[in-house]
Amino acid sequence: MTAPTLGLALIAKDEEETLPNLLASVSGAFDQVVLADTGSTDRTVEVFEEWAAVEGERNPDFISTVGRFEWCDDFAAARNYADSLLDTDWLAWADCDDTIVGADRLRGVAADVPGHVNALVFDYYIALVEPTAEEPSPDPAIGKDYVRLVRRGSGPRWSGRMHEWKPYPAVDEALAVEASLARWVTRRSPVRASSCERNMRILRRWIADEPTNLIPRRTVAAEEMLTGDIHRALEDLEDYLELKGPSMTAHEAQMAQYAVPRLKEVIGNTPADIPPDQRGVLEFLFVIAIDLPMFQASQPQSEAEVEANAEAPPVERRTRQQRRAEARARAKELAAA
Repeated sequence: MTAPTLGLALIAKDEEETLPNLLASVSGAFDQVVLADTGSTDRTVEVFEEWAAVEGERNPDFISTVGRFEWCDDFAAARNYADSLLDTDWLAWADCDDTIVGADRLRGVAADVPGHVNALVFDYYIALVEPTAEEPSPDPAIGKDYVRLVRRGSGPRWSGRMHEWKPYPAVDEALAVEASLARWVTRRSPVRASSCERNMRILRRWIADEPTNLIPRRTVAAEEMLTGDIHRALEDLEDYLELKGPSMTAHEAQMAQYAVPRLKEVIGNTPADIPPDQRGVLEFLFVIAIDLPMFQASQPQSEAEVEANAEAPPVERRTRQQRRAEARARAKELAAA
């Protein structure tokens, strides 16, 4: 049986400092690696080409491709372009500040996948530390999400201008891979420039172009809450909930009715530069109001049950688990005061 071919798609802009760690982690693991450059003014492309030349010397069948993508404030469009440069049985993706731990095991994992499975699910960790070549994947990493190595198919895969997502196959057609075999780790440098301004520009333009789309309205509210103006975040949250209103379930409406007045109460007496303990409360209440799927129930709840649900530990999700734990504790303190 012929071993499956593996491809890796990257998009990049000015990543000469982070890219070497990623490339070092995937040496020898992929048959094809492509880089879609979105307008770098540093040595990003040169770093990639130098690595690819060495990779090609080790493996004459290795293919590397550099494509130029004109940035249009749309991450999905960039990723779809990068994917289009690949011609392999299986397709992976990574950000340039990632490392893939156990990348050399991916081929064996893919070779053992049953025919009905068309996606592999890998753990994805985030570590808020400075990346180094000597320590590309430190432990412990914090946070957990998912990334998938997907069998190649026709047509665009990505959707959404920011925090893009893939229309992955049903869960029963995907296979979870143990983190001990392979996992993605992102090294987020604490000194790296914030992407908040770029993100807000993308989201505001998206909302202007698609005013009834709930996704950018939800996302811009969350971005404002975490990194921007908390008063603007509340305005964006209310816009999102008003637009979503007709499609809300009874339970979703109850959760919003619980959280929004409490957000207004805290924000109304809080300056923009709030202390850490107050920010924890705000973030927790905000999650209740906007991240409603975490609190889904099959039946509407009483007010007492809504209160209890709000103080229950949230489902582990994305990278803010620690913040939410602190927020729950602080919310209980306020409730007891």
